[in-house]
Amino acid sequence: MPLIVLPLLVLASILSYGFGKLGGLLPLTLSNLLIFSGFSISVLYSMRIKTFLYNKYYLVFGAYILLATLAGAGGGVGSGIHFFSYYIIYSFTILTTIYLVGVESFFKLYIKFAIFLAAFAVFQVISDLIGFPYLNDLIRLYSENKNSSRSGGILRATSFASEPAVLGLYLLPVLVLSVFRLMGQSNLSQYISIKNACLILSAILMTFSLLVYLYVGMICTYYMVKSKNFIALSIGGVFLFAGVLGVNYSESINERVDELSRYEELIDSRQLSVFAIVSNLIVVKESMSTSPFMGTGAVSHGDKYDGLIHLYVEDGYSGIGLNRDDGASLYLRFLSEFGLIGLALYLFLLIKGGRGGKSFDGLAEIFLFSLILYGIRYGSINITLFWLFLSCFIFSLKHGGLVRFEFGR
Repeated sequence: MPLIVLPLLVLASILSYGFGKLGGLLPLTLSNLLIFSGFSISVLYSMRIKTFLYNKYYLVFGAYILLATLAGAGGGVGSGIHFFSYYIIYSFTILTTIYLVGVESFFKLYIKFAIFLAAFAVFQVISDLIGFPYLNDLIRLYSENKNSSRSGGILRATSFASEPAVLGLYLLPVLVLSVFRLMGQSNLSQYISIKNACLILSAILMTFSLLVYLYVGMICTYYMVKSKNFIALSIGGVFLFAGVLGVNYSESINERVDELSRYEELIDSRQLSVFAIVSNLIVVKESMSTSPFMGTGAVSHGDKYDGLIHLYVEDGYSGIGLNRDDGASLYLRFLSEFGLIGLALYLFLLIKGGRGGKSFDGLAEIFLFSLILYGIRYGSINITLFWLFLSCFIFSLKHGGLVRFEFGR
């Protein structure tokens, strides 16, 4: 039963992330409830086999989080314990899932999930273009984000995500796979066809998201540098040219680029995503001046945000509170809440794993790159996607640091 149910609960948790509490019908988000169900099944399975599985890297970083929180206590010890509880629930559930299913088998399942999301996104945009907006309206009805976003009159693809950039996040590992596949990495043909890789890229193009286009540009640039292959360089050049055209066409992207070129005025930005980054940078700067090495503790970033933001922006500005809790970037949040040591521990795991031997050709690289890209603009730790990317990365290594706690034997 766990072999069948757990991966479905994990995927359903991702799919439902944008629907929140279903308009207040649920006490917790639907995504959380699905993971809690998976946690219960994981615990019952572990009790049946009399062995709890975990990871030494998660133990080390979890212990450091507790220490940094107790030392800083910026967000309150109670909030820190609440954060750590979610840390255990999410990491244990997803680690158990990947262990039971196998990283390669789960990735193949996730590819099918991503193809479904991409196909739905393309259909969503096309149906709106031909004058049938009801499919998008139905998604928005149950989504936390009720507003549809458009660029030049064209609906921006979201599929089941709350916003276009989040769709890019859902597709991230399969986007990396698709770009590598299209640029000539033939050993990945067992995972995705050229046709499906093109479908993923089509959905990505329809997001009209600067962040998602940045993902594509970084993936192409990395592959071109790595391969030093003429065909790869040519295909990468086509992708980058298409991205430039997309940026030039998209009104929303042009506005962001224009405002990013005027740094001194960013705190008054009309572009909310730009404001979110700059306002959180102010909080990070304050946290680093207070406790640069260990940070101010788990969940403290949001409290500091509340105390600082009104010194820079008038009350009532619509951007106040954006990315208040996650810091607008995983790297910024680590610096703020866990300091230079916390960020160094996380980067050490990625670098050590990236240089280590791989048991599945190409998968470790795909999930490593997905983790790096994830952290650019998203700082949420206790969500399904982060732990899924991290667990798949670790399990794709020869030495993944798995530890077993046996009892009753």
